[in-house]
Amino acid sequence: MSATSSVPIPEGTYECRVVPDTVDLAHCAELAINAITRGVDPQRDYDTYLRGNIVLNPPRLQRSWESTQGKLAEPLVLNRLMTGNRANVEVDAAWIGWLHGLADGVTHLHPVYIGRGLSAIALYHRLTQDSGWLDTGHRVVDQVV
Repeated sequence: MSATSSVPIPEGTYECRVVPDTVDLAHCAELAINAITRGVDPQRDYDTYLRGNIVLNPPRLQRSWESTQGKLAEPLVLNRLMTGNRANVEVDAAWIGWLHGLADGVTHLHPVYIGRGLSAIALYHRLTQDSGWLDTGHRVVDQVV
């Protein structure tokens, strides 16, 4: 038996379709920036809304039980790098403050948010080479361990 005879051949029909070569990733990143930076509460240090109730009139946004800035900070920075979009940049400034204070509130957060916050801290350190981000990361890890 040859090696090619043991390869399973899927059954079914095949068709050839013409589709766009690429997805417009920059456009998708622009939409993500809009969604991330507009679903926040400026009066509560740009805390995020992750739930909405569109059945009510008027529709209402609700916060989750814990802040998700750490979860969204890294994708926001990466999308900004991809597009150069500076819309609602005040959100980034507030979330940078939140990330610097992450070690102080780490006991109240879900491990996923801590990990994503650390990932954002590492990204900021890599982009800026600022040793303050490294110190912040160490403080967060010291609180968790």
